[in-house]
Amino acid sequence: MNRNRCRDHETELLILCGLIRRGEKERARIKTLVKQGPDWDRFLQRSVRHKLYPLVFKALSEDAPGEVPPVVLARLRSWVLKNAARNERLCRILGRILEIFEANSVDALMFKGPLLSEQVYGSPFFRVCSDLDILVRKDQALKALELFACQGFTADFMPGPAQAADYLENENFFRLTGPDEGDVVDLHWEMSGKYGLVPMVYEDLAGVMSHARFMERTVKSLGPSILGVYLCIHNASHLWDSLESVACLAGIFSSPLAPDGRNMMNLARKYRARRILLTGLRITEIVYQVKLPRIIQDAIGKDRRVDILARRAVTRLLEERAVEGTVRWSWRFSIDHLLVRDTAMDALHYAFRLLFRPTVKEWMYFPGHGFRGLRFALRPLRLVREAFRGAGFPIP
Repeated sequence: MNRNRCRDHETELLILCGLIRRGEKERARIKTLVKQGPDWDRFLQRSVRHKLYPLVFKALSEDAPGEVPPVVLARLRSWVLKNAARNERLCRILGRILEIFEANSVDALMFKGPLLSEQVYGSPFFRVCSDLDILVRKDQALKALELFACQGFTADFMPGPAQAADYLENENFFRLTGPDEGDVVDLHWEMSGKYGLVPMVYEDLAGVMSHARFMERTVKSLGPSILGVYLCIHNASHLWDSLESVACLAGIFSSPLAPDGRNMMNLARKYRARRILLTGLRITEIVYQVKLPRIIQDAIGKDRRVDILARRAVTRLLEERAVEGTVRWSWRFSIDHLLVRDTAMDALHYAFRLLFRPTVKEWMYFPGHGFRGLRFALRPLRLVREAFRGAGFPIP
């Protein structure tokens, strides 16, 4: 079989396995593709890179029973069981955290992780989760940090009393590691990772929160419209680097969570992320043929750049990298991060923040309260150093 043709079939099979609700046509196509005998090693590698292997195992077990080589299913089953055990542990940690926060009057919102898996896929075990993400009020972030410390969690960086206000203003989260090094929690007081130009903070999200049943309790989560906007912002910040991110967004539109198009547009304008939203939804439409609300379709049709950016993202997403699982160093500095902005001023604003806003790495270099200016100056110098190292120069 022609290698390029085989590769196309593997991509098609991977996409179909990520489709949450498959009809008879999709199920029959999966069975046909499996019978044609894809390169299973390459297919499995790509299922891991795209974080789709739990959904792949489910789809192949349901739609092509007896057709998949037993060794392939055995490998998938092993990975799925390990991921399920990992997510179950994260769920237990989350339950303990929620109880502690409730007992200490700390407001918290859950997002991503096993909760998103439950909301979209109907089970907390179908997403590949490396950590938990929790949003708290900025004025409660240090209190929440202390509560985590009492549970044996330590932060990558701990600001002193004189640094705290400056750190909370310039950063957006603490990365916390539990007694078991695999237990990682990102404690946020701003959700977008400073990628958005308008902060996504707990107080502003109060009106668009919803409540979800999770682990036999009711938890605060994002409502469907703001969830769709957030996922587009988050995935744009990573240049849409996995098919699961597209499958998840597609799943929202094909489930009872289906967001309202007008509400999404209004929220995107509020967060200065209109083109980010439209590009993300256009990517989802291209890959999964999702039927978008008319107001979204009309907005996409009026902005030619949206389709260009979306198609470029899909091409990049589906390309087969020389080494699976690698990410090019330059992805954070792609021109697409500027082109996806609503206005030229927004692009300049983002570029300035990207080059000069201190991150936790700068705080680690200059932790003292009197080094604020040095941290801003160090940021571009460190980026230049990393650029040379990323290009292969022997920079110490």
